[in-house]
Amino acid sequence: MLIACNNKKCMQHSDAKLNTTSMEVICAACNNPITNITESMKRALKSFGQTIKENAKKAFVMACKNCNANREVVMSNGGETVCKVCKGAIKVHTAMKQAIKEFGEKEEPVVAVTTLSDTTTAESPVKVKKPRQPKASVKQ
Repeated sequence: MLIACNNKKCMQHSDAKLNTTSMEVICAACNNPITNITESMKRALKSFGQTIKENAKKAFVMACKNCNANREVVMSNGGETVCKVCKGAIKVHTAMKQAIKEFGEKEEPVVAVTTLSDTTTAESPVKVKKPRQPKASVKQ
């Protein structure tokens, strides 16, 4: 449902969402609360399902002993299962390890930063494709 934002910096129409904990309507464009919304409109937003989902569940979440919290498990470059936050090793069953290997995320590699003085800037030729010629129509 499109709702007009009444914030002076925004003033756009957007699909606003209802924050069910604070019962505020939040503008999708500027993320600020919209103040001129009636209770009946808030109930309509809730019934339509336009609410903010705060507890999005993720796959492959397990208890990390290093973080003392439930964290997402990813595959390291060495093929081991590690915590996504602290990179500590997490023991999992072989079937779960296979599922993480097939469907889960991989650990993000560390990218080395190079400065401009270390790199050479050689111009590479750019290949330009010629446009296709239209096919000649055959008249009978």
